[in-house]
Amino acid sequence: MEEINSIGGIVMTDNKFVVLLMMTIFNMILTIIFSGILISKANQLEASMDQPKQEGKK
Repeated sequence: MEEINSIGGIVMTDNKFVVLLMMTIFNMILTIIFSGILISKANQLEASMDQPKQEGKK
């Protein structure tokens, strides 16, 4: 029962380790999403520079 209570009470807890862990995971997810967006935009720019004719068709 302790595990269920700890999982259910993550928001209520004052345990700094749990909060730090959650913030770390949250930052990692944001970083992955943000870097993925940047990489995809960079790839689009490279493709448009290599083949300017495709930009005209779009």
